[in-house]
Amino acid sequence: GGVLVLASQKLEVGAKVKVHIDMEKYGDSIEAKGEVRWCFASAKNATDFYAGIRFLDLAPIQKTKIAKMREWFTSTEYKQKTAIRKRQSTPNVEYER
Repeated sequence: GGVLVLASQKLEVGAKVKVHIDMEKYGDSIEAKGEVRWCFASAKNATDFYAGIRFLDLAPIQKTKIAKMREWFTSTEYKQKTAIRKRQSTPNVEYER
Protein backbone atom coordinates (compact mmCIF):
# COMPACT_ATOMS: atom_id res chain seq x y z
CA GLY A 1 0.00 0.00 0.00
CA GLY A 2 0.96 3.52 -0.63
CA VAL A 3 -0.22 6.89 -1.78
CA LEU A 4 0.25 9.26 -4.71
CA VAL A 5 0.89 12.81 -3.51
CA LEU A 6 1.17 16.19 -5.15
CA ALA A 7 4.18 17.98 -3.68
CA SER A 8 5.53 21.51 -4.08
CA GLN A 9 9.12 20.26 -4.15
CA LYS A 10 10.94 17.30 -5.63
CA LEU A 11 11.22 14.44 -3.14
CA GLU A 12 14.32 12.25 -3.11
CA VAL A 13 13.74 8.64 -4.14
CA GLY A 14 14.42 6.42 -1.14
CA ALA A 15 13.85 9.22 1.38
CA LYS A 16 11.96 8.31 4.53
CA VAL A 17 8.97 10.61 5.05
CA LYS A 18 6.05 11.08 7.39
CA VAL A 19 2.66 11.40 5.71
CA HIS A 20 -0.34 13.06 7.33
CA ILE A 21 -3.69 12.67 5.54
CA ASP A 22 -6.86 14.35 6.82
CA MET A 23 -10.00 12.37 6.03
CA GLU A 24 -12.75 15.00 6.19
CA LYS A 25 -15.45 12.45 5.32
CA TYR A 26 -14.77 10.59 8.58
CA GLY A 27 -13.47 13.43 10.75
CA ASP A 28 -10.25 11.48 11.14
CA SER A 29 -6.66 11.44 9.95
CA ILE A 30 -3.83 9.05 9.24
CA GLU A 31 -0.18 9.55 10.10
CA ALA A 32 2.21 7.01 8.68
CA LYS A 33 5.86 6.56 7.87
CA GLY A 34 6.71 6.01 4.24
CA GLU A 35 9.42 5.78 1.63
CA VAL A 36 9.50 7.78 -1.60
CA ARG A 37 9.51 5.26 -4.45
CA TRP A 38 9.41 7.73 -7.36
CA CYS A 39 8.99 11.45 -8.01
CA PHE A 40 8.34 13.27 -11.30
CA ALA A 41 7.72 16.88 -12.29
CA SER A 42 4.20 17.69 -13.45
CA ALA A 43 3.80 18.13 -17.19
CA LYS A 44 1.27 20.93 -16.56
CA ASN A 45 2.94 22.97 -13.82
CA ALA A 46 6.69 23.29 -13.30
CA THR A 47 6.29 23.88 -9.56
CA ASP A 48 4.33 20.67 -8.93
CA PHE A 49 5.75 17.19 -8.42
CA TYR A 50 3.96 13.85 -8.22
CA ALA A 51 5.44 11.26 -5.88
CA GLY A 52 4.63 7.68 -5.02
CA ILE A 53 5.10 6.89 -1.35
CA ARG A 54 5.04 3.34 0.00
CA PHE A 55 3.73 3.04 3.54
CA LEU A 56 6.07 1.41 6.07
CA ASP A 57 5.23 -0.45 9.29
CA LEU A 58 1.49 0.22 9.35
CA ALA A 59 -0.39 -0.62 12.52
CA PRO A 60 -3.68 -2.54 12.12
CA ILE A 61 -5.73 0.62 12.89
CA GLN A 62 -3.88 2.50 10.13
CA LYS A 63 -4.64 -0.31 7.67
CA THR A 64 -8.31 -0.11 8.60
CA LYS A 65 -8.36 3.67 8.07
CA ILE A 66 -6.62 3.30 4.70
CA ALA A 67 -9.19 0.70 3.63
CA LYS A 68 -12.00 3.16 4.53
CA MET A 69 -10.23 5.92 2.61
CA ARG A 70 -9.79 3.67 -0.44
CA GLU A 71 -13.47 2.70 -0.28
CA TRP A 72 -14.47 6.41 -0.20
CA PHE A 73 -12.19 7.45 -3.07
CA THR A 74 -13.56 4.68 -5.31
CA SER A 75 -17.22 5.34 -4.43
CA THR A 76 -19.78 6.72 -6.86
CA GLU A 77 -20.55 9.55 -4.43
CA TYR A 78 -16.91 10.72 -4.38
CA LYS A 79 -16.59 10.50 -8.15
CA GLN A 80 -19.70 12.65 -8.58
CA LYS A 81 -18.47 15.26 -6.09
CA THR A 82 -15.10 15.54 -7.76
CA ALA A 83 -16.14 15.59 -11.40
CA ILE A 84 -14.69 19.10 -11.46
CA ARG A 85 -11.62 18.97 -9.28
CA LYS A 86 -10.44 21.94 -7.28
CA ARG A 87 -7.20 22.05 -5.34
CA GLN A 88 -8.25 22.50 -1.72
CA SER A 89 -5.64 20.65 0.27
CA THR A 90 -2.94 18.07 -0.23
CA PRO A 91 -1.39 15.54 2.14
CA ASN A 92 1.33 16.94 4.34
CA VAL A 93 4.63 15.12 3.73
CA GLU A 94 7.71 15.75 5.88
CA TYR A 95 11.19 14.24 5.68
CA GLU A 96 11.97 12.20 8.76
CA ARG A 97 14.84 13.49 10.79
